[in-house]
Amino acid sequence: MSAEVGLSVTHRRYVTYADAHYGGNLVNGAYVLDLFGDVGTEASIRMDGDEGLLASYSDVQFRAPVRAGDVIEVTATVTAVGRRSRELRFEAQVVCRADPARGDSAATVLAEPIIVVTATGTVVVPPPPRTARPTAARSSRPWSMARRAGRSGSAALRLWSRCGSSATTSPTISKSAVTSASGRGTISGGAW
Repeated sequence: MSAEVGLSVTHRRYVTYADAHYGGNLVNGAYVLDLFGDVGTEASIRMDGDEGLLASYSDVQFRAPVRAGDVIEVTATVTAVGRRSRELRFEAQVVCRADPARGDSAATVLAEPIIVVTATGTVVVPPPPRTARPTAARSSRPWSMARRAGRSGSAALRLWSRCGSSATTSPTISKSAVTSASGRGTISGGAW
């Protein structure tokens, strides 16, 4: 998996009559933007192994109407790749259209597809995962907690050994464990 300029992903969708929102069986423009989001998500998965986030659209142009009974082909093509952002060019075109003049369920495959919506979008992906710190670096935390609680070096070391520490684990220290290690009572100013 790698983000490369030129990667292209295409989806096809039948526009149902339930999707029609206006007279004349017209479908609102947000329907196509939703399809752009779907195809952009697949492009992001193919490039980065992550769904990413469609952060913005720019230059959205509604060029022709989308109607119930259409079959729409939506394509996302990668035009630029940054460290965490990918620029995509979106295009939606009608490849089949209902033909009610021939019958209720008649449709026609168009000789020339009709471009209905174009846009540019930016997808961002999360930063790469950080490499894990060595366990020994994390295991020093209880030692410093005991030191901040006012324990001397030897008292902190005894506490450390009572907690069952080893070089590979980070023990959990409770308030009672710290107070009982010195036998002096409560910890002043400690936030537990």
